Amino acid sequence: MKFDFTFTGVGFYPYSGNGVADQADGSVTVPDLASQEIKFTEQDMKAANDKDGMNTVTKQSTDVIGGVTFPKAGVYQYTVKEADDTNTFAPDPNKKEEVTYDGNTYTLRIWVTMDKDGNNTASGTVDKVEKVVVTDKNANKVDPTPVTPTPDTPVDPDHPVVPTPEPNKTFNFKNIYTVTASDKPFNGNDPKTAPFWISKEVKGQMADNTLDFDYTLDIAANELTAGKDYELNIKRTNDDVDKVKVTPGTPATFKLKHGEIAYFEKIPAGAMVNVKEADTADYDEANEATFNGETPTTGTLEAAGALGTKGDNSVAYTNTQNGGNITPTGILLNNFPYIALILAGFAGLAFYIVKKRHQDA
Repeated sequence: MKFDFTFTGVGFYPYSGNGVADQADGSVTVPDLASQEIKFTEQDMKAANDKDGMNTVTKQSTDVIGGVTFPKAGVYQYTVKEADDTNTFAPDPNKKEEVTYDGNTYTLRIWVTMDKDGNNTASGTVDKVEKVVVTDKNANKVDPTPVTPTPDTPVDPDHPVVPTPEPNKTFNFKNIYTVTASDKPFNGNDPKTAPFWISKEVKGQMADNTLDFDYTLDIAANELTAGKDYELNIKRTNDDVDKVKVTPGTPATFKLKHGEIAYFEKIPAGAMVNVKEADTADYDEANEATFNGETPTTGTLEAAGALGTKGDNSVAYTNTQNGGNITPTGILLNNFPYIALILAGFAGLAFYIVKKRHQDA
């Protein structure tokens, strides 16, 4: 993958007393800054830092102002943007890839001083770039270098203090690459081909297959998922499909009966999910969870993990009716043939007694 960044000259602002002129000097040409391209290779991804299901890769461009000649002392202003169409992906039925580009625009100000002999601009030469100051769209200062900001220092006695970037505000463009959390194409007729699914099975001689079991599902709001909503599909026993909106960071609730299944058609690899079933009286809970195709783990009410692309992502719940305090009442259907025979016996006896009485009369 590659990412391109462009620098557009805005204007030159000369020093004025102990400050900088408010108006640009149009007579001074702002030098062009070359566009920068940053590429990420497959090897970069393999060497990436894997944390919480996400790979983080950081790269820097070459020196943007290296070799650039600035004609006069003063402040040169540019805007910096990222192109938003530098990557395309071939269609793949097994996965969906996409890149979210950073829409931020930064203002770059380059503070330039003359040589130490104080030569004027006509005969002097530019000594150095004294400071580089970058601000975001809200005019907040950000750090243009990968080092910790240093205290404000004067450029020289006749020039103003250059503001120091505030800590934790960096001149970064953040790009998020996502791929569907699945190793196979989704088949709408089989929810178990979905990137993530949750199934329900109920067992036991006295189990109620019509009973609703309550669930809570949470998708962690990380850089892959924040600001997006995901649709949880619930396939009912009559093949109807209900839908529940899941907002990362906000737990969503739903219900499942025996034989029903909940699933996402689209959710990215790296998403962190947490599923929890509410305790139900007279039922023993168990689940088998698989994430990224790894060896399944067993639990009871709760399961959590990071979705991956190397195999199934699923949680299969099984609830077994344990008898509890249920006491059989009424007529059990299993005994009905014997009860019928007894009733038939009583009926025959009554008929015999009535008939004999008639004969005796």
